[in-house]
Amino acid sequence: MKRLYLLGGDSLVLLAGGSLPLAFAPYSLFPIAVLSPALLFILWQNVSPRRAFLRGLLYGVGLFGVGVSWVHTSFYQFGNMPLVGAILLTAAFVLVMALYPALLGWLLTRFFPDNTSTKFLLVLPAAWTLMEWLRGWLFTGFPWLSLGYSQIDSPLSGFAPLLGVYGVSWVTVFTAGLISYAFNIKQLYFSQQKLGPERDLGFSERVKYPILSNR
Repeated sequence: MKRLYLLGGDSLVLLAGGSLPLAFAPYSLFPIAVLSPALLFILWQNVSPRRAFLRGLLYGVGLFGVGVSWVHTSFYQFGNMPLVGAILLTAAFVLVMALYPALLGWLLTRFFPDNTSTKFLLVLPAAWTLMEWLRGWLFTGFPWLSLGYSQIDSPLSGFAPLLGVYGVSWVTVFTAGLISYAFNIKQLYFSQQKLGPERDLGFSERVKYPILSNR
C-alpha cells in the first residue's frame, strides 16, 4: 500500500512538471505557475531525501521534456543531426536540466526536514530563485522556463519593474509556498482532530498563529 502511495506521488509530480509549460506563452495559463510548484512542495513533504531527489527529477523531466521539445527540432532539422542522435542528445539535455529541481528537493529534505513556515515561506522561495539564477548562468546558462516569465499577464507582473524576472519568480514561489504551508496546517489540524486535543495542547496556538510557528 505504501509503495502504491509513493508511486502515485511520483506520477503526480511528473504530471505537475509537464503541466507547467502551459503557464507560459502562447497558452499563458499563469495560475499553473503557482499551482504546479505548490503540488511539488506538498509531495516533497514527509519523504526521504532520496525520494525527494527522484520526485524533483521527475518534475524536471516533465517540465523540460514538454517545455524544451523544440531543442530536438534544432538538432535534427537545423543541425542536420541524425534522428537517433537528436533524440538522445535532447533526452540527455532534459535530464541535465532536471537535475536542478532534483538537487533542490534533496537539499531541502536533507537540511530542512521539518515542514515549518521558515521552510515554505523563506527557504523554498530563495532556493528556487537561486536555482533558476544558476540555471541561467552556469555553463553559459539556459534561463528558459523561469517562472517569472509566466507572469507577464498576471497580477504579479507589477513586481517586474521593481524586482526583475527573478524577483517575480520569488514572489510566484512564495505564493506556492503559502498554498503548500496552508495544506500542511490543514493536515495537522485533521490529524489532531483524530488524535484528540489531549495529545497536543499547543496545537491550537500553532494553528491560530501558523506563520509565527516553527513546527
